[in-house]
Amino acid sequence: MVHFDFEQRGGRLKLLQSEEGGDTMPFRQCLPEEIREAMLKLKEKLKIVKEARRQEQSQRQQNWTMVEEFLSSHQFAKDVNAVKHSYLGFVRTYPLHQAAKDGNWQMMDLLLSFGADPKQKDSAGRCAIQYTVRRSGSGGFVP
Repeated sequence: MVHFDFEQRGGRLKLLQSEEGGDTMPFRQCLPEEIREAMLKLKEKLKIVKEARRQEQSQRQQNWTMVEEFLSSHQFAKDVNAVKHSYLGFVRTYPLHQAAKDGNWQMMDLLLSFGADPKQKDSAGRCAIQYTVRRSGSGGFVP
């Protein structure tokens, strides 16, 4: 059975022909029906890709909203690497450290996905991972 498909190369559509078990090879000039059929197939693929992107953007926006709520509830600026100083300025902490202290693994994952620096040290000289190890009590990370 012969199968026809379009491939986009450099802004142009090229009709390809392949036989079962055979390689794909360039073919002849297209008939109008073949072009219409291929364009419909291409439009369907484009719809699927656009929907997937829209859902991904929507999920990312929901995740950012969760991060913003976490930041504001713990009095951080709207930056995943924002430092929060104590009243006298001697103690500093970061959102990732706060999430680790709270045992909020989901928020830690979200903060990291939005660019939080896992190597930042607080005023005690600890990284966020050290708080997760302390919290787990077993000497290991518990998600």
